[in-house]
Amino acid sequence: MNQVQAFTEDLFAKYKEYSTSDEAATNVKYLTEDQKKLVGHALNLHFLNPKFKMKHFVTNGQLTPYSTIRQLLLELKVMEEATETFEYMLKKMELEKEGLELRLASETDPIQRNILQLELLKNEKEYKQNRRRLAQNYIEREQYVQLIEEFKAGPDAKTPDGKDWITEVFGNMEEENKWEEHYWVVRLAKQAALDLTAYGRIGSGNMEAITQLGEGLQEQALALTHEVSLQLEALSNGLRQDVHERLLASDPHYRALMSGKRPEDLNKIEFNIEQLTPVKEEASGNINRSPDQDLANVYNN
Repeated sequence: MNQVQAFTEDLFAKYKEYSTSDEAATNVKYLTEDQKKLVGHALNLHFLNPKFKMKHFVTNGQLTPYSTIRQLLLELKVMEEATETFEYMLKKMELEKEGLELRLASETDPIQRNILQLELLKNEKEYKQNRRRLAQNYIEREQYVQLIEEFKAGPDAKTPDGKDWITEVFGNMEEENKWEEHYWVVRLAKQAALDLTAYGRIGSGNMEAITQLGEGLQEQALALTHEVSLQLEALSNGLRQDVHERLLASDPHYRALMSGKRPEDLNKIEFNIEQLTPVKEEASGNINRSPDQDLANVYNN
């Protein structure tokens, strides 16, 4: 089931200790009270990378189980290393604050005292910013952990021959190379299939990439290309026919427009966007048409 599972707990509540309730500390004298509240509200929000986006656009686009779990682990690694950095920065800033406070306590020069107070203010502001970012990292890290757990609980948790992706494939160079090869065959085949669906031919870039696979793999990629293309075409045609029949039954304007025509005839009709009516075909005997007028012709037969 390709759905994002519900959180077992509220992660915002779980990391609430890292939240802030700051107000705007900049010049807001020209803002109304409600506008000032908006600034403060935006300041304290966590703009996360949503779990839905992580699942469907960061990892599901990887096409194969190998590349999906590999990307999930890579994202988790990057997030953990960033979290380490933020934790280090917070600890360092706590020590820097202590040092600034000690210097301020012994400083007698009024200008230097003002400078130290500004440094303390800056330290406090940046500390709060980093705590907010750290909370965001904690939540996103946990979301990647959840996605990995969901993957491990799913049908692709192991290779077809029963190996565990995390413990038996990664770190084994022979296995990694085998599944990397498989990934590129699938990826290039999908890209080429989309070319066929959209343009009726494989683009030169994807064809060149397929030829770089070497003999044997080229045939696999091209065979898979046509398999995927035919499946997409059949699915699209079926859906197109279903929608056509539904609109004929429910939309009088569409029914009138399509009288005596088939769904594929839509490709030959130019629509007036505002009125959604076909533009009348010009007389075919007009030999003084410009190229632009030729492009605007409508062929209904």
